[in-house]
Amino acid sequence: MTALHAQIDALEEALKRLRNPFFSRQRIVERGEAHFKYTWAGVTPEEQRVMLAAADLLPDTDCGATPTQIAAELNRKGHDLSEEDLARALAHLQVKDILTRLGPQSSLYRFKIDLIRRWIGISRPAVATVAS
Repeated sequence: MTALHAQIDALEEALKRLRNPFFSRQRIVERGEAHFKYTWAGVTPEEQRVMLAAADLLPDTDCGATPTQIAAELNRKGHDLSEEDLARALAHLQVKDILTRLGPQSSLYRFKIDLIRRWIGISRPAVATVAS
């Protein structure tokens, strides 16, 4: 009887995925959470704020945001980041393979791995505080 229950559970799980494509994406985000938390912890508070702003600006994989748009979103949230600090944060996030430009000559940035954007949108991680 136990083997039959396991097969029924597996079938129900497969049916859920077929009916709701978001379900499988949600599961991937949940299973990748440890990696996403590690990625989040490996960047500075300024870079975390830039990632939050970019996640809020980018509704899907195909969209991109300019540094000006990211700066405006940061200002809207009460975070004043100088143009130089923003450029530095964007450059570091590119080196860390978190953000990428849409093309070599493009000024539009997007998440290199869209699941990170989704995780930020779902979990809204806290920005690290800097000890003084």
